[in-house]
Amino acid sequence: MKGLLVRFAAVLGGGCLFAQGGLTETPSPPKSVATLTVVYEFKGSGEDIPASHERHLKWAVADRYEISATMPAEVMSPVPGLHKSDGSGEAQIAQRQASAQAAAKDMAPMMAAAQAAAAKCGDDEACLQREVMKMAQGVDPNSAAMKNARANGAAASVPIKTRYQAFNTGKQTGSYTVDESAHQAYFDAACSLRNETPCAYDTTIKGAGKLTDSTSESFASEAHAEIDYQAGTLMVVAPFPGYVKATKTVTSAGKGIKTGTEAIGRRETLSQVSNVPVKVTCGECRSASGTFSREIDDALLGEKGVLTAKWTFTRK
Repeated sequence: MKGLLVRFAAVLGGGCLFAQGGLTETPSPPKSVATLTVVYEFKGSGEDIPASHERHLKWAVADRYEISATMPAEVMSPVPGLHKSDGSGEAQIAQRQASAQAAAKDMAPMMAAAQAAAAKCGDDEACLQREVMKMAQGVDPNSAAMKNARANGAAASVPIKTRYQAFNTGKQTGSYTVDESAHQAYFDAACSLRNETPCAYDTTIKGAGKLTDSTSESFASEAHAEIDYQAGTLMVVAPFPGYVKATKTVTSAGKGIKTGTEAIGRRETLSQVSNVPVKVTCGECRSASGTFSREIDDALLGEKGVLTAKWTFTRK
């Protein structure tokens, strides 16, 4: 059916109603791999003795996570996923859809004639050619209807300008070092700030190794990136570190406190930082880097510390 209409349009001299446009940007080839490396360093320390003297806390945290994530490039898009849209891409898509619908309405009589010809001729090429000529003789190519059909068809074929390229979830690997310690004393009638021994205990958590998803050292990453080639900006969403294993040791001079050493595991999400997009200006963004810091809660006592992230993005 489409071939029949194309031949009909050629006979009428209307030209092709479908066009293709090229890109002026220099995007990465689809499925080519971009890399995002991130080094997280979390540091926090302090001492808490409230005026009520109900407790005495001291803590120190120094954790480090190094991550390398791969992100396959996707095809260019007129609308963003991470950047804030200015509406231009959506407007182009809406205009093309409206023009396509108008062109379909303009071509409805010809579609009906083409369907009748196809039903009559089947695979008989000579018959189809005769029917095409009959259709052409019955239509004025300079009529308002045909002019509208060509105009709407051309408008529906105008290439949409694509400006965004996403780089989405691939794989990541990494390593970690965890070094945390805490002194805790919660006072009651048996102990106080001057005599903490009966209720005080010290905790250390130490570990180092490869980050995992609890099973594998190479696992699905939540890293994302997107380039706006028109604005020359890059947005990056840094990944979660993953699971770590460590040794937890509790010591105390108090007789009523359970002490000992055990192996522990925990999932480090750093969700107050790692899922927050970061935006930088970098032109074509073949490579870009940056640093950002935020205050987050530690996993030891839930106390505040500062997480600093240093990242580098490269693409082909």
